Amino acid sequence: MKAHWLLISLPLFGCAEKTTQPATASSDSAQVAPAGTAEQGKAEAGKAEVGKPAPGFKLKDLDGKEVELQSFKGKTVVLEWWNPGCPYVKKSHGKGSLKGYAKTVTDKGAVWLSINSGAPGKQGAGVEANREGAKELGVENPILLDESGAVGKAYGATNTPHMYVIDPAGTLVYAGA
Repeated sequence: MKAHWLLISLPLFGCAEKTTQPATASSDSAQVAPAGTAEQGKAEAGKAEVGKPAPGFKLKDLDGKEVELQSFKGKTVVLEWWNPGCPYVKKSHGKGSLKGYAKTVTDKGAVWLSINSGAPGKQGAGVEANREGAKELGVENPILLDESGAVGKAYGATNTPHMYVIDPAGTLVYAGA
């Protein structure tokens, strides 16, 4: 499956607030593998590069279940940095270009993962805020918590929504905000 069809209508906008926090060893269970390696550990910021292997990661969803990027090898994966408190996220998922788009993409066989890199106490952070936001906006795809910001830093995510597309071979083919 080609990732090209996904790129046509991805929106270009976002909250101006910083979405990623400094990575700390104890703030959550995020694990990031530097691009091109299978080894798990913290990655340095800015490792993700279009045309290169996407940094692997393990994050927990809102039910506490661990989700690993590597488990989706062979599928196109869309990563959306998300913050349910962001006005741009609310608009795009409420009545804008992202409303129902994840379902359209997943119905065609791709995987859509929303990632919240907000630290505890920040706008839109935490399990309950994400559950409420997902319900309000009709978001049915998995929402992953990256409270340490390690995965956000590895991808260079700076605002919400910030979109990344990974092809079935695991190569990052699109990065845009």
